[in-house]
Amino acid sequence: MTDAQNKANAGNGEIIPDTAAQAGGDIRFSIEYLDPETLSFERTPAGTLRLHVRDKACWLDVRIGRAFPVTNPEHYIEVRARDNTSIGMIFALAAISEANRRLVAEEIEKSYVVPIITSIAEMREEQGTLYMAVDTDRGKSVLYVFHPHDDIVHLRDGRLRIKDALDNIYEIRPWMLDQASLKLIDKLV
Repeated sequence: MTDAQNKANAGNGEIIPDTAAQAGGDIRFSIEYLDPETLSFERTPAGTLRLHVRDKACWLDVRIGRAFPVTNPEHYIEVRARDNTSIGMIFALAAISEANRRLVAEEIEKSYVVPIITSIAEMREEQGTLYMAVDTDRGKSVLYVFHPHDDIVHLRDGRLRIKDALDNIYEIRPWMLDQASLKLIDKLV
């Protein structure tokens, strides 16, 4: 099957083999892309997320995750059953209805808490460790970054992704910072 055929079939709920399998290699796994037209998500009275796939099945409690949360957060949305078995993949969030997209976004938000740094009160480096006292959209925080050159990632759209010593992830959106904070992060950029 060609890449064009795979892309055309991705929304049809067909199982699409990985590239190695297409080339005659070993099939280790396959991904079932869910047809956005057949999906219906709803919140249950217990607060879990239910998924109906028209003419196929209903799952009472599903989990949602991003395959590429940093580099491609709007595509490749994984849907799993309560027992962690894969139900399938939503190729693009934009392809599902607004109501479904809202519920999926709520569920994703539960899994991926990434505080946004809104201002930097203090920043200094001591013996290779970066210390930052910051305000975030979730409150004040103190970050210790042991390996600044490895743990601060510059994203394509200008954001900075910071992993602290406790493996917490923070994000800086420079366009949201005040001038004093911008001067401090100039050292990181």
